[in-house]
Amino acid sequence: MSSKSTHPLARWTLAVNLKRIWPFLRLALGVLLLILALEQIDWQAVGSAVMQVSPGWLLLALASFLITQLIKIMRWGWLAGLPPRPWLGRLSAAFFTGQAANILLPVRGGEVVRLGWLSASAKGESAITVSAGAALVLEKYLDMLALLILLALLLPVLPAELLARAQNWLLPLGIAASILILGSLWLIPLLWRMIRPVLQVRFGWNTSHVESWMERLSALRSARALLPSAAATLLIWLIMWLTNLLVLRSLHLPVTLPGAALSLALIYAGLIPAVMPGNFGPFYFFAMLGLAPYGISTGGQAAFAILLHALVTLPPLLISGGLLLAPRLGKRDPA
Repeated sequence: MSSKSTHPLARWTLAVNLKRIWPFLRLALGVLLLILALEQIDWQAVGSAVMQVSPGWLLLALASFLITQLIKIMRWGWLAGLPPRPWLGRLSAAFFTGQAANILLPVRGGEVVRLGWLSASAKGESAITVSAGAALVLEKYLDMLALLILLALLLPVLPAELLARAQNWLLPLGIAASILILGSLWLIPLLWRMIRPVLQVRFGWNTSHVESWMERLSALRSARALLPSAAATLLIWLIMWLTNLLVLRSLHLPVTLPGAALSLALIYAGLIPAVMPGNFGPFYFFAMLGLAPYGISTGGQAAFAILLHALVTLPPLLISGGLLLAPRLGKRDPA
């Protein structure tokens, strides 16, 4: 057998091996980030900070987080064209179940779980699933755009040392990514119209489901749909920023406005790859990294990361667990 004929087989074998070990590489990266975040931490200081937390400020932080989730649910329903009555309860159940899946699973499968839950509650109505799927894509666009805008706004107020390292690449990268995100929203339907005849005529594919999805996505590009959702996205990010500030205040740490915003931006960007279940490593690493330039001790940074992580992960897990248990408990016969 010639060497040329073995090349495709060798490439296929390499791809299969990489696919097998990739989950372990992701987990190793998450563990590495966790070690980097928590090395040389004074755990006695962390425990003291957590034990002295102000319950009132922490409850306000929890309330702000839950308000954020409610606005996200309503934004999803608005984009999907589903009115609060009777859909708010179903959207909420699907949303929190998807969040729990994203927290527990080693991959970001929560969006699939979210759509599957909603589809089951809609009793297989394909139009609802298509609308909800297109709305989910658009909400991700809006959040990514908000992240890029936040990073651009942070540039002038970053510490001089950090700004010197970031200004040469962060701003051009942010501009390029913003253009790509906004452009692809219009480019994807255009490309679909170009390849659809080829798929239908040459390959005989049934493209009706994709066509319905593209029609819905195109409808969502209108100002009537985008402007309220963009306003909701702005409100969501402002409240998430407020949540970080309230957690800092509950721990009696310096309430630094840029630090809370930088932590928010870094956490959001760092959790996109979903390298490990629970995202402990990336969450702690980037939450602490955002506070590091602002004179907060490593013990304070760790306490902030631990408390904020618990605040944003435990409620979705508890709510989704309650949703899963409620039907079973309702079916039990009374003793």
